[in-house]
Amino acid sequence: MKFKYFGEIDRLYLSNETTIIHKKLNLKKFKNDKRNLMGNERKFQSYIVEKVFYDFKFEIPNCKFPSVVYLEKFKTDEENLYLTDLKPEFCFTYGHRNEISSEMEDIYLVLKWLASFHAFFWESKVPNLHQQGGYWYLDTRWVELERMKNCELKSKAKLIDRLLKGELHNGKFRTIIHGDAKSENILFSSTECALYDFQYTGEGFGEKDIVYFFISSLDETILQKYEMDYLKYYYNELIKNLKSNNKSTDFSFENCMMQYKICLLDYYRFLLGWGCWGNSNFAEVRSEQILTELGNYFANLS
Repeated sequence: MKFKYFGEIDRLYLSNETTIIHKKLNLKKFKNDKRNLMGNERKFQSYIVEKVFYDFKFEIPNCKFPSVVYLEKFKTDEENLYLTDLKPEFCFTYGHRNEISSEMEDIYLVLKWLASFHAFFWESKVPNLHQQGGYWYLDTRWVELERMKNCELKSKAKLIDRLLKGELHNGKFRTIIHGDAKSENILFSSTECALYDFQYTGEGFGEKDIVYFFISSLDETILQKYEMDYLKYYYNELIKNLKSNNKSTDFSFENCMMQYKICLLDYYRFLLGWGCWGNSNFAEVRSEQILTELGNYFANLS
């Protein structure tokens, strides 16, 4: 399977009847492609970050993800990454947006995975990952911001960005986030899930992953009914994992909710400038509610 412009991903069948995933990156095409230079640079850095993440060979309790089989770098114009194939163990994937909502237990499996991942990296630094996890942060999305119609969310975009960079909670309660936790990047067995695609992994508030998972992969009806249940489950799993990792548990549910609200506003800002997809109706309604709810808070910061 080719991915846009710069390489391809294949499943290789070995003589011992096992399979591995081969990800090839064509560096020459990157260097020669003059279209959308900022977007290309962002994408190029994402492949470097993914390689860095796998090179660390993290062992994270209750978090399944591919591991490196072999990293080959023979040529200046090409890099090859060989990863374990998760499909034999995790044989089911939804693959399409919103369909995951039909299986409630699978939603909890993803939230459990994310809580374990966030707790493992809680208030830790990992060199050479993205300084801001995800792909929609404002520093690389000025074009999308300009496309937005004048509205309250546009006027508050820079303030929200400041909060996400650490002004909220005075730099505390940050972690490493997956950065692209959508249904297309999640595989399931009957008892657990696994995530892959660590191209946008980096620093941030854990709720950034939660917001993205909700809006990209769950439908409006299910979120209207169970949003708070899901957030409480994630929070309880996070605290449980922080305790087992001997880390501070002074992160309150109120802190968690504040992160969630700010992260949701930020992601909906991106959607308005880039183009709405996924569960954008839910994001719109909640953004309006949050802007009203936090009106005095924002006024005191301005």
